[in-house]
Amino acid sequence: MSGMMIDAPAHYYVVSCRDRRLTAVVGYAARRTYIARIDNVRVDGVDGATGPLTLWFGTRVGELATLDVLQDAIRDYAVIPTAVRVSLERDAAASTDQVAAAWLVGHAAGELGYSVVAADPGRWRWQARRRALWVLAALLLAAVVAVTVVIQLSG
Repeated sequence: MSGMMIDAPAHYYVVSCRDRRLTAVVGYAARRTYIARIDNVRVDGVDGATGPLTLWFGTRVGELATLDVLQDAIRDYAVIPTAVRVSLERDAAASTDQVAAAWLVGHAAGELGYSVVAADPGRWRWQARRRALWVLAALLLAAVVAVTVVIQLSG
C-alpha cells in the first residue's frame, strides 16, 4: 500500500474490496472519526503522480462519526465485515477514553499519552484522578483567598 495513515489509529483493519486489484484499510482516529484508505484506484483519464490513486476518507475531525457513514463513504469499493465493525466500535470507545484521560493528565492525546495508557491503563487513570484532585484543591484554595480578599476590602 502506498501513502501513510493520517493520524494513524492504534489498530487498523484490512477489508476485502469489491475489485480484487484494490486494497482497503479502515480504522478509528483520535480526531473522533472513522477513517479509510483505498489503494490502487484507477480512474479513466486520471493517473496519480506515480500511478494508481490512493483515496482517503475521514481526514477531518468528526467527518465520519459513525460506522454506517464510513460504510456509505466506501460502499463503491469495499464492505466492512461484522467482525471488523465490532472491533472498530471497540476501538472508538477506547479512543474516547484515552483522549479524555490524556486531557486530565495534561498531555496532548498523542504518542506519550497513548503509550502510557497502553502500558497500564489502571495506573494512568489513577494518576489522572490524582491530578484532578490537585486541580480541585488549587481551585478551592483560590476561591478561599478571593473571598478573604473581598471581605477585607469591603470591611
